[in-house]
Order: sequence, then C-alpha cells, then structure tokens
Amino acid sequence: MPEAPAAPFSGSPEWRTQGGDGVSFAYDFDDEQRFVIVSAKSDRFTMSGSMDDVHHVEKLKKQIAGDFIWFQRDERSYIIRDPATLDRARKLWLPEQELGTKQAELGKQQEALGKQQEDLAKKMEQVRVNVPDMTAELDALKAQLRKLGSGATMEQIGDLQSKIGELQSKVGEIQSQAGAAQSKLGEQQGTLGEKQGRLGEQQGELGRQQAELARQATIQMKQLLDEALKNGTAKPEPRLPDSSTL
Repeated sequence: MPEAPAAPFSGSPEWRTQGGDGVSFAYDFDDEQRFVIVSAKSDRFTMSGSMDDVHHVEKLKKQIAGDFIWFQRDERSYIIRDPATLDRARKLWLPEQELGTKQAELGKQQEALGKQQEDLAKKMEQVRVNVPDMTAELDALKAQLRKLGSGATMEQIGDLQSKIGELQSKVGEIQSQAGAAQSKLGEQQGTLGEKQGRLGEQQGELGRQQAELARQATIQMKQLLDEALKNGTAKPEPRLPDSSTL
C-alpha cells in the first residue's frame, strides 16, 4: 500500500477507512483497545483510536527512533519496540489490509463509472436543448387561421392547415429523433448502473469479510499486547518534553 499521511478523523466514535492510495488504515474506535502501529519511514498508521491518539503518536515519533507500537491499558500508556512483536502485530492486520486495497480499487472503478454516467447525463441534456422550439411558429399559423374567420376561402384555410400539419409533423419527427437518442443514452446509463450494482455487491461482500478479519485481528492484538505486558516487552511510555519549555 502506498505511504500516505493519516487521513482526518470524522469525529465519530467509530471511524473507519479502507486501504488504498492516499489512505491510512484505521479500525473501529474501542476505548479499551487503543493502539497505533507506527513506522518510522512512513506516516501511515494501523490503529484503533482517536485523532488525539494520532497527534500524540506524531509527537512520540520525534522522540522515539525506529518503529514502535503505542497502546493504552488501564489509562496507562506503553511502548513496544521489540522487532519480533512488531512483525507479529503487522501480520495480524495484513489480510484485512489486503482486502482494503481491493476495496480501494473497486472504489476507483465506481468513481470511473460515476464519471461516465455524468457524461451521459450531460449528453442527454444536450439532446433536449437541441430540439428546436417551434411553438411560436405554430401559434402564429393558428392565429392567422383564426383571423381569416368566416370570410376565408377553402383554399386559404387548407393552405394554412397544411402548413400547420407540416410544422407539427416536423416537430414530431425531431422529438422522435431526440427521444431515440435519449433512449439510447438511457440504455447506456442502465448498463452502467448494472455494473455499479455488481461492484456494490462485491464491495458489500468485501466489507463483510473485512469486518470479520478485523474482529479476529482485534482479539489477537489484545492477546499480543497482554503478552507484551506480562513478559516486559511493553515499556512505559517515555515522558514527552513540556512544550512550554521548548
């Protein structure tokens, strides 16, 4: 997955993004399971927590060299720098992240289909605009016919009625052509809609799989952190320098 700055949080207690270009991984906020897996060479985080946790970890990165895991337990903060533990933690989330990358790719396809539908909608609008409005001409001919009144000859009346008929026929023909063009564009939009529907189904299934993988990884992550606390791999977080003294 390309490296990218952590995406902004929505402010919701449950914030979640999918993997992909320009997006970091984040998992459901759990106040009892707050952690951030940090890479020294990247601004990409794998985490469960809040935006405050992100800001805090960014400060820690300036003080701690190399990769580390920051987590909280019983309102105390800890740091894990052990490479083996870090490797195990990353592998826990790798399957979910791979599905996240697939989700991101499906999202790009959805975006491309949406752009095509927008283009088709514009073409349909142009088809409507290009149909000439002959209402004024028809009204003028009808007004002439009424003006002739009872003194008009059959020839005059027939001539005007013929012109009205021709004009109405022309309007109908143009409208028919426009309708056919719109119908064709509508069929194309329908096809795109079907493709979007299929992509939506795929995204839904991937989302279900991701949720299950994330659930499993969350359980295993808690076990890993518990183990790190017991064996001493987890160390108390170093105290950050007071910003007022900087």
